[in-house]
Amino acid sequence: MEQPNVTKVNFTQDEVLVSFSGDEAASAKLLKHLIDEGINVSGFYKDKEDLESLFLEITGGNNP
Repeated sequence: MEQPNVTKVNFTQDEVLVSFSGDEAASAKLLKHLIDEGINVSGFYKDKEDLESLFLEITGGNNP
């Protein structure tokens, strides 16, 4: 099942990093889906956003 708010997935040797654009409810739904699929989740957290991401969020993605 595809997750509509997942924009990117990166795999490292010991991590899977997911770029996600959903709200708290969508985040909880994603975590439940991962667990239901048998994926062992040892950490699930929101990372700090960079300035570009914040700018795009605030301006709606439009450049001046």
